[in-house]
Amino acid sequence: MPKQKLYCYVDETGQDTASEVFIVVAVLSDRNQRVLADALIEIEELAGVRYSKWHNSKPTRRVRYIELALDRKLGQEDVFSARIRNRFRISCQ
Repeated sequence: MPKQKLYCYVDETGQDTASEVFIVVAVLSDRNQRVLADALIEIEELAGVRYSKWHNSKPTRRVRYIELALDRKLGQEDVFSARIRNRFRISCQ
């Protein structure tokens, strides 16, 4: 069986211990990376988050970025999430 090259991009919301929410996003892709990168850069510019750190961006700009990414259907495959309530119980959806 031939090998398949996959690209994985991972980011998280930061390790703010006062926050009730910690989000990790991972995107796996085997497609043309330049096309994906160009689309994301365009979305960053439209949403106004291109040259700032995510945590420094206004919430309205963050939401706009996510809406644009979803509208363009950049991630059309499976989406998995998990809510970790404590160290020993995990609830997956």
